[in-house]
Amino acid sequence: MYLFKIPAINVIAVLHLWFVTLFCGLFLVKSIIELYPFIKKDDIAFHHAMITLHYWVDNLLEFPILIGIVATGISMLFLVDRITQLHIIKVSFIGLFLLVGSVCMINVNKRYKLLMRGGTNEELLQLSEKIIVSAGSAGILLLIPGLVLGFRLAYNRVLTSIYGG
Repeated sequence: MYLFKIPAINVIAVLHLWFVTLFCGLFLVKSIIELYPFIKKDDIAFHHAMITLHYWVDNLLEFPILIGIVATGISMLFLVDRITQLHIIKVSFIGLFLLVGSVCMINVNKRYKLLMRGGTNEELLQLSEKIIVSAGSAGILLLIPGLVLGFRLAYNRVLTSIYGG
């Protein structure tokens, strides 16, 4: 299948990479946002601002970007010549990462609602710690192998398209 004399999978792959790159940058920024309150525990106003920022970033930016990643990823699975074990492993890592990410988004929304109800700083820090442990620690352990496998699969596809297979 071709799109303007370019294989459709290449167009979808570029879109997928664009969404993945946006997400990785966003993930790094959100990590800094989440870690700052633990460095400066006395800066309550800034912590409240970061809770609000993280809430809006998750709902207005991260969720649509993740939809783009999933949509382009599924499209590529349908366009690839054959699905290998590496594809299945990669999709498994990313699927688990998305599951952990959804838990993070739920906790971010809970924390924002707690802030709006006037929750104490200790309660907010406790939820922040839960977010860091679930999304930061577990998430990164699932994201890195998924990214590495994704880049390997893309590299192999490009080499095959250039030199034949």
